[in-house]
Amino acid sequence: MPKEVRVRLHFRDHNGKYNTSGDRVQPPFPGLAFCAYHEAVEWSKEKDKIPPFINKDGDCLKLELPPKAGEQKIIRVSHPFDEKSNAEFWVLFKPAASFLCGWDSYPEHVDSSAFVKCKILDVFSNDADNAWVRVDIMDSILFSDVLHKIPEQKETRSIFNEIYAFEWCSIMALGEWLYYENYDGEDYMGSWILMRKVENKVHVLALGGANFEQEDVFLGNMVLSQKTYDELIVNCAHSAITVNFP
Repeated sequence: MPKEVRVRLHFRDHNGKYNTSGDRVQPPFPGLAFCAYHEAVEWSKEKDKIPPFINKDGDCLKLELPPKAGEQKIIRVSHPFDEKSNAEFWVLFKPAASFLCGWDSYPEHVDSSAFVKCKILDVFSNDADNAWVRVDIMDSILFSDVLHKIPEQKETRSIFNEIYAFEWCSIMALGEWLYYENYDGEDYMGSWILMRKVENKVHVLALGGANFEQEDVFLGNMVLSQKTYDELIVNCAHSAITVNFP
């Protein structure tokens, strides 16, 4: 495959036109080590060919277990995916059901979600809407192992500089995890945070945000300040939706 092949998918607006503005270049959020893709990457069960579709919408059987380092997988990528051939990139992996419906519907899947580092090996197809790509799994860190494998860092800049501030927010307990959401009420724009409380520390493992044209997830092991955590709780207490306090 030519080294200069680029897999870049664009946002299609309500008129069916493609928005080609802006490269996806995001510096790591202070205190979180990686910037990763999330919903832009769909994991199939195949390892060497494009999977068969199971319906007219072009859906395929999705991966249920986290990929392991050394494996090869076939993924389908969409906007805002933007990488050159041989590129290495991080992805937030969720098992199939929680990828479709969310951790709040499948809280047992949080432990088996993972930070996955991939390298592009082959591009099987590439059009304006999506591409099928074969990747090598360079690293895979289960969420249940993050606190042991990634050194913790302190919150040096308030997360409120990076997340939206809509009135619709909630914080809920998902087993041993805490999940915060803040959306515009129509699921077009918003932010979310996955945290784990260990003794007197609140660790942020993932922080995500999305709008009409962009989607980024920051991954790592950042310890929230007590001030920030208290502010999250207060915001949810004044929210327009029910709060499930941890």
